[in-house]
Amino acid sequence: MGEDEAEEELIFDEPIFDDPDDDLGRAILDAKMNCGNEKERLKLEKMLEDHNKLLYPNCENGQKKLGTTLELLQWKAENGTSDKGFEKLLKIIKKMLPGENVLPSSTYEAKKVVCPLGLEVQKIHACINDCILYRGEYENLNACPVCSALRYKIRRDDPGDVEGESTPRKRVPAKVMWYAPIIPRLKRLFQNKEHAKLLRWHKEDRKKDVMLRHPADGSQWRKIDREFKSFSDDARNLRFGLSTDGFNPFGEQSSSHSTWPVTLCIYNLPPWLCMKRKFIMMPVLIQGPKQPGNDIDVYLRPLVEELLELWHDEGHMASIVSLTLREAEALCASNYPCPPGYRVPTGWLLSVGGVPVPPVPLGVAREMAITNHYYFELTPEQRRNPQWHPDYSPTWESFFINRRERALARHEEGGPPPPNFNEAGRRLWWRGRTLQGVMAYRGPRLRYPQSQPTRAHPPTFEYRDPDASDDDDGDYDDYSGDYYRARHEYD
Repeated sequence: MGEDEAEEELIFDEPIFDDPDDDLGRAILDAKMNCGNEKERLKLEKMLEDHNKLLYPNCENGQKKLGTTLELLQWKAENGTSDKGFEKLLKIIKKMLPGENVLPSSTYEAKKVVCPLGLEVQKIHACINDCILYRGEYENLNACPVCSALRYKIRRDDPGDVEGESTPRKRVPAKVMWYAPIIPRLKRLFQNKEHAKLLRWHKEDRKKDVMLRHPADGSQWRKIDREFKSFSDDARNLRFGLSTDGFNPFGEQSSSHSTWPVTLCIYNLPPWLCMKRKFIMMPVLIQGPKQPGNDIDVYLRPLVEELLELWHDEGHMASIVSLTLREAEALCASNYPCPPGYRVPTGWLLSVGGVPVPPVPLGVAREMAITNHYYFELTPEQRRNPQWHPDYSPTWESFFINRRERALARHEEGGPPPPNFNEAGRRLWWRGRTLQGVMAYRGPRLRYPQSQPTRAHPPTFEYRDPDASDDDDGDYDDYSGDYYRARHEYD
């Protein structure tokens, strides 16, 4: 079967509503456009049947099942009624109607009547220690191959596998990740003509002058256009912004439960729409109770695989509008911890608060600010050096031993003290300190002074005895001023 024939099968001969003026017509038209296979075609036929079915036999006002259900759901949304309260209302109305009425009796049934063509959501089991996802080669395992943690929770009253049981007992996974594939959602966006036009706004309708109103006006956007010419030629190719953060879904201050959603925003849209809830996708939801921390890349693998599929495969065609979907991950905003050697997108190293993680030398780093987080782009020479590989994880001890050896060599050669001794680490300024004070240093101070006076750069050299501190608490007295940069200078 040719590609044109397959595409014609997805389009109905006669449209139900050419220009829908009401919400019911729009709902049916959207369902018709989202019908892409036999299963969805059957669901659409059921929706059309509900559209023609009377609410109860011999209904004098001609109320239909689909229209009445949609009207009740609109009332629920306008008045902010909870699902539980709306379900009680449905049961009361159902009792008032004749016995053979077809009004839904629950909120779930009502939503299934109005929105039968739902998008797929995958429930993926995960190791409780964030080692692996039970998918692919690990799909049939009952224990983690890395840490040997069990896949399912153990109940106190669980007798285990019993001989002669026809059906196995339902087991509860130790940890779950929900994943919503993005390709079907992108296809639905392009099936809507209005949305498809908005996704081309950045190239066709954007005002181009010296003002910075949109990410497309920035140098980073233009750099991607220069490096990937074939990507930038088609205005329909998408550019995403990936972000993640943790929150407590229970709203209790005493609870430390942390759930992590991962969201994707589309930068092709106009600035007044790209951050609207309607156009923000949440492909990944990581279950608590603890944050994934350094192992968040385990949960991002399904999303990364799908993004790579979009980038390399030009065969993904929308059902109504024939086009190629390609994507570029423009920025990554995050709020997770940043230890040495933390994994970030290939060719980039992450820093928090403007303070780079070793081994990032500031002299060759290019800062690209994302709120208080930075990415430092590696030069081609550094990318060929195995020390800069994303899997290279230096320890703090080896990092500072290397710096001390350099300082000792300079001191023996009679050279000046290093102007920025810890330039690749936590930006601790060692100006004015003796070699003895440097060698007596035992480890990095991970705290930052919150208020320090802004000084002229570079500071004047002044010797200070490291042991002659006025502060007995050993805090920041002998590290302030010339040795620390003000916290706000990092932002």
